[in-house]
Amino acid sequence: MKQKKLTENRVETLKMEVLNDQLKQNPWPLEKSIFESLPPRLREALQEACEEQNGFYAQFSKLFPMRVISYLMLPYTLPVESAYSVALRLVNWFPDMPADVRWMQEQLYRIAATVYSQAKSKLFCISR
Repeated sequence: MKQKKLTENRVETLKMEVLNDQLKQNPWPLEKSIFESLPPRLREALQEACEEQNGFYAQFSKLFPMRVISYLMLPYTLPVESAYSVALRLVNWFPDMPADVRWMQEQLYRIAATVYSQAKSKLFCISR
């Protein structure tokens, strides 16, 4: 029985080695014709993006508890990113703010003048 398990383990390891060798030979999952028709810079960028990261952080982030924590934190990251985006837009708007405020004042003045003139004309028509 032990010998049977050993032979099964050896067969599995051989299969895994063959599979790893095949993956090493063809790291690109797309068809060769599509891949070869791409520009060289794009081809290199795609190959780099598809390569598996082997660093400590990559291995650490692949652990199941880290993935669970990442998924649980997802709903909390959106408000933080939204607040950051709003803050960046405000900071970028600061140089243009005086001109925009003047424009808004002009528009509000025009609206108020139009409302006043229409109300004045209608009030005087009713009183006559």
